[in-house]
Amino acid sequence: MTTTVLPPEKNKAKKNVDGGWAWVVLVIAFCSFAITSGLFYSFGILYSVFLEEFNESRSTTAWIGSLNGAFFQISGPIGSVIIVKRGCRIAVMLGGLICTVGYLLSAFSMNVWHLFLFYGIVVAFGYNLVYTGLVVSLGQHFQKRYSLAMGLSMAGSGIGLLTIGPAIQYLIFEFGWRDSLILEGGLTLQYVIAGALLFPTTDKPLPPAQEVGLMGSQILTKPREDNSAHIWYPEVLRDPKCLNLSSLFWVMGGLTMFVICKDFAVSRGIGDSFTLALMALGIGDILGRLLGGVVASSNRINILFYYSLAMIACSIVILSFMIISNVTGLVLLSILFGFFYGQQSVLLPLVPVNLYGADKLATTFGFILFTAGLGSLIGPPAAGWIVDKTNSYNGAFSFAGICNFQAAVCMFIVYAVDRYQNNQKTAPSRLLDPENLEESNQILIKSDKLTMKSNG
Repeated sequence: MTTTVLPPEKNKAKKNVDGGWAWVVLVIAFCSFAITSGLFYSFGILYSVFLEEFNESRSTTAWIGSLNGAFFQISGPIGSVIIVKRGCRIAVMLGGLICTVGYLLSAFSMNVWHLFLFYGIVVAFGYNLVYTGLVVSLGQHFQKRYSLAMGLSMAGSGIGLLTIGPAIQYLIFEFGWRDSLILEGGLTLQYVIAGALLFPTTDKPLPPAQEVGLMGSQILTKPREDNSAHIWYPEVLRDPKCLNLSSLFWVMGGLTMFVICKDFAVSRGIGDSFTLALMALGIGDILGRLLGGVVASSNRINILFYYSLAMIACSIVILSFMIISNVTGLVLLSILFGFFYGQQSVLLPLVPVNLYGADKLATTFGFILFTAGLGSLIGPPAAGWIVDKTNSYNGAFSFAGICNFQAAVCMFIVYAVDRYQNNQKTAPSRLLDPENLEESNQILIKSDKLTMKSNG
């Protein structure tokens, strides 16, 4: 004879959730996101340098940044496995070491093929472990304030764009790109310290349920198998929503902008003012991420619909880059692009929580990053090829804007399907509501009386 007994608490009481050490984790994530975004999105500066250094075509050179963006995201499922099996702490520390090694090896590259491997793949895999580990760790330390915490921490990305990008341009000017990459590797080593401070929110957990068997006078308990740590991709694959397609198109358009903007500014004769545009982009990014976090924490606004609107607005801004002719226009559109792109970036990890639940964030977010990585492989090389063939950036901006708009269409489909599914789920519960049942019974009684009178 066996019965199932649920303990009073599924796990020991979580410590430092929505308070205490959780705020330290938020500061750690803020600083780490600043480093990651500052280095990741500054490839546009290195892109121009690599074009001169190795004399390759724009489309070939763009593959360095494309591979970096792609493997940053494609390695998401691998990062998810490491996080599920070893925890966020180990993942972030390991990611920091891998990034440092990748940057040091990149500094000694003799051709673009070396950069494909070291900068495009090794560094990117380290970034993924750090980024995914921090996003999941924030989800573990914040429950009631997760959206707000995500917005505050990801505002660090704007700080990184505002400070690290111009700093890298200065370092390249003063010391050359090789020494600059060595210094960037030293900066990523700080991830190891950051990861070491990501203490788990719980002690050793109790089993979620126990099967209790009676044998004589003894009580035998056997923990029930816990499937919560199993990798959860099949359900994401079967989901009819277009979330993965949206992330694919979004990265195809967004990453293209970060790769070609510096070269575009040089072609218009305003390359010397690109630092101002990069700082403007950082300011807009900060404001956008803060606003995105605040809006997402409100129960009055559906974040899926809000995400769609942000993508549409960003598409319009991208297409507007075709009419830029001076520094003022470049700075203004950089602020607007950073503002709307920043909102999309902070909403990206919130969408899977909204659709699938926070307990499945590690695996669902990893798979979303995987599909986004495929977009990184397509977007920048395609834009570089368009520029090489047409000797104009208008086609590249049109390509990026259309991709971003297609991402908005897919996200709106996600919103519509999710709303339909929620209505289907709530319909039976409304029918079983006691008030609705009583009202239905009264209607049936009245109809029976009318039928009896008519028959009589």
